[in-house]
Amino acid sequence: MKLPDFSVRKPVTITMMILIVVVLGIISLTRMGLDLMPDITFPLVTVIASYEGVSPEDMETLVTRPIERAGASAQGASQTNAFTMEGISGVIIEFEWGTDIDRAAEDIRNHLEMIRYMLPADMDTPQVMRFDPGMMPIAGYGVSADIDPLEMARVMEDEVEPAIEQIDGVAAVYTWGTREREIRVELLPEKMKAYRISAGQVAAAVSAGSPSMPGGRVEEGFREYTLRLTGEYTSVEDIENTAVGFTESGPVFLRDIARVRDTVKEQRALSRINGKEGPIFMAMAESEANPVLVARRIASEVEELKRRLPADIRITSFLDIGEMITRILYVALTTAVTGGLLAVLILFFFLRSVRATLVIAVAIPLAGLATFLPLHAAGFNINFVILIGIALGVGMMVDNAIVVIENAYRHLEITKDPVISSSIGAKEVGMAITASTFTTVAVFLPLLFTRGIVGRIFSQLALTVGSALICSLLVALTMIPMLTSKLMKKESALKKVGWLETLREHYSTSLTYALDHKGRVMITAALIIAAAVAMFPFMSKEYFPTMDQAIMLMEVEGPVGTTLEESSRAAARLEELLEIDEVLSYASFVGMVEGGEIDAAMGTGPSGPHEGSVYINLKDRRDRQRTQEEIVREIQRRLPPLETFEIRTFDVGRAMIAAGGAQEQPLQIDIFGPDLDTLESISGRILEILREIEGIHGVTSTIEEGRPEMVIRVDRKKTAELGIPLGEAASEINTLASGRVAARFREAGREYDINVILEEGSRDNFQKIANLPVFTPDGRDISLIQFASMEEAEGPARLIRENRRRKVMVGADYEGMSLSEAVSAVERGIRQVEVPLGYSIDFGGEAEDMQDMFITLMQLFALALLLVYMVMASQFESFIHPLILMVSIPLAYVGAIILLSLTGTTISMPSAMGGLILFGIIVNNAIVLIDYVNQLRRDRGMGLREAVVEGGKTRLRPILMTATTTTIAMVPVALNRMEGFEIRTSVAQAIIGGLIAGTLLTLFVIPVVYEYIESRREKKLSSG
Repeated sequence: MKLPDFSVRKPVTITMMILIVVVLGIISLTRMGLDLMPDITFPLVTVIASYEGVSPEDMETLVTRPIERAGASAQGASQTNAFTMEGISGVIIEFEWGTDIDRAAEDIRNHLEMIRYMLPADMDTPQVMRFDPGMMPIAGYGVSADIDPLEMARVMEDEVEPAIEQIDGVAAVYTWGTREREIRVELLPEKMKAYRISAGQVAAAVSAGSPSMPGGRVEEGFREYTLRLTGEYTSVEDIENTAVGFTESGPVFLRDIARVRDTVKEQRALSRINGKEGPIFMAMAESEANPVLVARRIASEVEELKRRLPADIRITSFLDIGEMITRILYVALTTAVTGGLLAVLILFFFLRSVRATLVIAVAIPLAGLATFLPLHAAGFNINFVILIGIALGVGMMVDNAIVVIENAYRHLEITKDPVISSSIGAKEVGMAITASTFTTVAVFLPLLFTRGIVGRIFSQLALTVGSALICSLLVALTMIPMLTSKLMKKESALKKVGWLETLREHYSTSLTYALDHKGRVMITAALIIAAAVAMFPFMSKEYFPTMDQAIMLMEVEGPVGTTLEESSRAAARLEELLEIDEVLSYASFVGMVEGGEIDAAMGTGPSGPHEGSVYINLKDRRDRQRTQEEIVREIQRRLPPLETFEIRTFDVGRAMIAAGGAQEQPLQIDIFGPDLDTLESISGRILEILREIEGIHGVTSTIEEGRPEMVIRVDRKKTAELGIPLGEAASEINTLASGRVAARFREAGREYDINVILEEGSRDNFQKIANLPVFTPDGRDISLIQFASMEEAEGPARLIRENRRRKVMVGADYEGMSLSEAVSAVERGIRQVEVPLGYSIDFGGEAEDMQDMFITLMQLFALALLLVYMVMASQFESFIHPLILMVSIPLAYVGAIILLSLTGTTISMPSAMGGLILFGIIVNNAIVLIDYVNQLRRDRGMGLREAVVEGGKTRLRPILMTATTTTIAMVPVALNRMEGFEIRTSVAQAIIGGLIAGTLLTLFVIPVVYEYIESRREKKLSSG
């Protein structure tokens, strides 16, 4: 018994099965989380090593290179990227997609153990961790109040940070702008000379002056006591009374040679919320956590903090990725629902039957709910790609139902029996809709095996659309026949629609004319395809379109060595321009947060006081007149010249979708080579060229500005003559100039650093540094300048390596052009650059990603074509007929290319999604048409011409209905201009253009090609 027969005869069973699917679908839907895009967890393992005080160049030689070799030798490692700063080395090892990262991390630990002897003995043990440098903050808040900075720091440390950190799904919390208490021992150089006491002696005395150690045990009677010696400092006076030396007249106390101050640490970072100074904090989500859920938990906890904290402490949100994701997904969902309602209206327009329209309309929610079963089973969250797949599926879900019900009503006119006509109608087209469904599904099969970002994104689209289509096929072969057998009446039939009947007659006449002039039709089709192919190279292309959302990020960067105060002033100039109607809130932070050295080394965070960021929270798109791009242009136009500072804007939405490494500029040129001076020369020439290209702005280089430094060159002969150990001299200078934490001061359960350092007035210029005292073993004080020379130099702030080669990155942004146009302009410019032997120039960043994406897509398209052919060949049991049907694919791409060109939409990953979906959609109409023509010839004995014309007339309505419903369902997706429309529009326009052109051309070209090939085959058989 075939499935339609079973459905018609067992309506209760089918109804119960459908209800089971509905219930399970609702449960699956409610248990799925929310996310912006599919999980793109990059297969990365990071090794972090610290060696305090070592210059970037020495760090690269001593630490980075050995770790690189160890990482590159790990099994499955495909690429290494290294970032080196002063005292910090970060090596990112990228593995093949699908690698077990936990095993890979263990493998790297083993390799590091093998080369541990090659690393400096006094450096810290390298840390191996799973670290995604593309990790984005999901929530950000600013805290402001008119209270003492130290009290604010206590509130942040005791109340705010612990409350956020304990939230399930929060990986880390970074805080900027808090002040920290410090007990500072300010050494007086003249007093030190007078008493002949060195900074090292002071630090050692302070450290020894605060002991807390066990003293053994004492038994007295029946009790045992533990002895503990404690001499911890309890006040500043205790510290001042520490003995740091001895003279003939008695001990020398710390108060004799230094001032002890209870103060705050030197400020290395500051922050503001809505222009008012105050700490800000940002929370990072764990890699596998649901960002929407985590952001909601954070918002809930913040509300609880507001109730718990004093009323004058204000907490303001400036970043909420969860809210942004929810808005984008809500808009995507509403457009899908709107598209479904429009598709139902179109069905009624064609069918003019409430019953028939109702039967088909039921297929949409049933197939949609059933789709969530495999998605939930696969562990997916509801995200942008899945909702696009659902929106696409809305129109496609009814295709099979349309064909079945239209055929059932056609047979009802003959049999007058709803049960028989429902069964026959479904069985007659069963093969055709099964073939068309599995043909479309076959298009997506290669995506399930594709690696990289394209595979991660497209695989969920494949499973979504594929599941929706298979569910719609099952609904069409089970529920539709069952409902039609109950709802159709003997005397009912699909009403003849006047305009449709007229259209069928005109189509029949036009088709006959086309069949009589096959050569003209095929030549015309070939010329149209050739024109579309010729247009493709000239179309604008990019990796991912820029998204207009409610979150903006602008970065302020000055030359390395710029003071915190100067960078803060530059950021404040930018903040002044944010007092506009479209901005809800904004927050700025300048400088490197404590503990942010790793992020800085990798390029994912500020590396010093010369850098700052401004997060801007805009109103919803519907509540503002201007787009994000227009707001940015207005800000840049009004922004006064900031001398040496660069202002850059980053696309937060695109970074969340496509980032997999350090925050890169859209346009990136990578220069490889061994010598830093040569690399600097080449990059300098490229910088000059880029700054001359119209439309290119924000040009920067990782080596353009170095870190200013004072190099102290020690005369070894003099140190030997003076008897000064070089290591002790270096330690002494470091303590005097930079300070040394000698001990910890405990008070009320808290600990604060006791920092020994030279008084500020004695270390504020190079001459004073040169006269710093160093004591010889025999007690003489020698000035630094007596055994060392000092010269000002400029060292690299950060060294970058890729695959064990030194690399310099030149980055830029562009406007008024697409990425492909910008790359072409830059390529023409850098051809003028002479590259020495052993050096090379490549495009990185988005340009490289775009190139890799198009290569992957071409491979996918080729494999999809092969699978489509194989599925159709097995369905038709013919090697020739699938080739005829596949002629519709280039015909569809004509429309897609034309519509994308007319609307100025770029060719990108989203438009490629639409193009790939066209593979399966467009051949469905050809399958339905040719399958029925074959039935007429086989079952009714019609001649070739008669069968082609009759088949075209009969299948015109279902073909137009399926194409129109899918097209109309895409219209809200294409026209909606709310958050995320740039991606939705690209997909929808490709499908709409392809369907319109493909359907119109298919109705004529496919019958012409079919008759041409079949007539030649018949002639060959008759002559044989």
